[in-house]
Amino acid sequence: MQSDAPARPDGTPAPPSTIGDLAGRLQRPRQGLPLFVALLTLAAAFLRFGYVYGSGDQDELIPSLLHLLDGSLFTQDWLVQTVASGVNVRTYFLWLMALPSLVLPVWLSVLLLWIGVTVALSYGVYGLARELVHDRLAAALSVPVVIVLTVKWTLGANSLAYDALVPEGVAWALAVPAITLFLRRRWGWAGALLGVAAWFHLLAGAQTALVLGVVGLGRAALSADLEGRKWRSDLLDLVRFGGAFVLAALPILVPVGFEQFATSPTVESAPSPFYIHALFRNPHHPLFFSFGAGAHLRFWPVAVFGIAAGRWLHQRGALRHGRFLAASGVFIAILCGIAVLFVEIVPVTFVAKLQLFKLTVLVTLIASILITAAFVSLLPNVLRRFSEGLLDRRWTGLAVATVLLVLLAGLAVRGVGRPGALLHPLRHQASPLGEVEAWARVATAEDALFATPPSVSSFRTFARRAVVADFTGFVFTDAAMQTWFQRLMDIAPITLPATGVGVKPVLDAAYERLGPADWQRLQSGYGADYALVARGTRLPFPIAFENAEWTVYRLNGSSH
Repeated sequence: MQSDAPARPDGTPAPPSTIGDLAGRLQRPRQGLPLFVALLTLAAAFLRFGYVYGSGDQDELIPSLLHLLDGSLFTQDWLVQTVASGVNVRTYFLWLMALPSLVLPVWLSVLLLWIGVTVALSYGVYGLARELVHDRLAAALSVPVVIVLTVKWTLGANSLAYDALVPEGVAWALAVPAITLFLRRRWGWAGALLGVAAWFHLLAGAQTALVLGVVGLGRAALSADLEGRKWRSDLLDLVRFGGAFVLAALPILVPVGFEQFATSPTVESAPSPFYIHALFRNPHHPLFFSFGAGAHLRFWPVAVFGIAAGRWLHQRGALRHGRFLAASGVFIAILCGIAVLFVEIVPVTFVAKLQLFKLTVLVTLIASILITAAFVSLLPNVLRRFSEGLLDRRWTGLAVATVLLVLLAGLAVRGVGRPGALLHPLRHQASPLGEVEAWARVATAEDALFATPPSVSSFRTFARRAVVADFTGFVFTDAAMQTWFQRLMDIAPITLPATGVGVKPVLDAAYERLGPADWQRLQSGYGADYALVARGTRLPFPIAFENAEWTVYRLNGSSH
């Protein structure tokens, strides 16, 4: 492995210790990730996964942002009002999106932030790979491997990067460089950065800090000298790390802790929070036996080959922090075992909420870097020199990446070829459902309340109108979970399934079977003004709008 970094006394490369050292290193083009690699990774990620806006995981985010910017919107929407009622796990992410939205259209602000997060992740992955293997080519190649190839090869349906701007993606963009800082013994900065990551996704930031802190403590204990001086020094460093994390994370730890543990009235007719969260709404996150064969067939080979690659690199002296990585893997396995025990066998709501399998994101990340490094180390010298030469052609690479991105953007906007099929917002707006949402946005009052099929997760954003409930929009406190569930059952009553795997079509069918008395109840109980149903579903109410696939009925007979 080649390295052009300055060396410590033990022969390993050392990080810059002064501003002068840092400035000197920044002037060397070989040190950092070429921008064109990050841009090409962005292009490849779009070509593989596409870009989504306003539906799915953003169902509770974009509407809450719109309400934050304009308080007259979503006044009748229970979900948005609950998210806006105080500081919670979504608050800081909403503020992040709101800042550029003060001067830019919301859709553009979200797009630019998504691009920024993806590019930031590229640099974070590169920095971590350089710290582990100190091979520039391996680190650069790790970026597309991690973000494009293996990014979804985890357990628990979590990943490092997403096809939409979501809180977890922002958190990982901060947490990955924090791991690098921790390995470089920048304790305070590492803890502080993870604390800020927790603002955007508490579980990603806090769980990463837990793994680093506990494994660091174990390493310090095992390496303690006879007089204990090194142990005390290492312990002080870890206290500095933990203290920086807690202080930085206090703005989210305090309100979320109060929110989670404060006594709130429960909904007696709703199932337990454990059933709602772990079994019905999120089985793909905490239930090991609900992950699906595909997830296991992708994750375990990556983990096994990553272990083998790490062992091989360690034997060749090409891997740093090998023991720390091994101990981290063991600790993550223990935490995942605890999740299986206290979710699958002994149901504990708190453990289910922790979603400990999220940590397999780190396993896939590290394993992918190690496999890539092992592959690069086997390259013939001619091919290696050629590849490193390409990394040095920064301006040429930047020009190529820029032209490619402009071309992809043009094709996507024009709806041409695969890029055009992957740009979700434009495709959605041109769909029959998008046509309904466009009509609702201009032809109904801002405070109108719609009943929609449970699987529809785009109506709030594109229609900018409130809905009674849907499957995707969800709040994580116990009482709110039960309220959400009760509202969902009111629009789509079903017999409770063992798990929520595949439940959306069942809910939609129950929604379409609602009778006149049910619709009258929704109108009188919730104040629903309109009902969106599949075309062909006949209700005893006047039709407000109809197209090839959908019919909107006016429930209240008013001019809304």
